[in-house]
Amino acid sequence: MSGSGQCSFSQSRVLRQWFERKSINIHDHTIKLDWAFHLQKVHGKCGWNKRWKQFMKEHRDATREEIFEFLEKLKGEYGLKDHPVGPYKRPKKP
Repeated sequence: MSGSGQCSFSQSRVLRQWFERKSINIHDHTIKLDWAFHLQKVHGKCGWNKRWKQFMKEHRDATREEIFEFLEKLKGEYGLKDHPVGPYKRPKKP
């Protein structure tokens, strides 16, 4: 997929703070997605962000390892298993 890097972890304020307390910098874990996929799957009915909110609600005390295991589960469910995760890189200006 072409496009810009998108955070693997939700950027909502509440979730971002939860990830930070677990020593996870969300900008170190991005997946390259095209915008249509991002809008449909992440923000749309497929609910990537909703799934993260539900996971946090049900697993407040999750370990860092459990959080990354859930990320891998989501990647599998959304067809992103083979997409590498890496640090965010700003697109170069033309």
